Amino acid sequence: MMKKLIVAASVLTSLVAVAADVSPANAALAKAHEKKSQGLQCQQEATAKKLEGAAKKQFMVQCLNAAAAAAPTK
Repeated sequence: MMKKLIVAASVLTSLVAVAADVSPANAALAKAHEKKSQGLQCQQEATAKKLEGAAKKQFMVQCLNAAAAAAPTK
């Protein structure tokens, strides 16, 4: 019984270590995905507000800057 607990604890520790591994490539992909997601959200808001031309461009710049400022830094 004790041997099974030790093996289970060992496996669990290994899984936690693997899950905690965030390589720079994975972090970059996550950041790119987040940025794209924010861009799509800003685009949807601009469309809902029926913005076009310079007004849409100005809104997008402000929206993306606000999203970038609100994003947590690691």
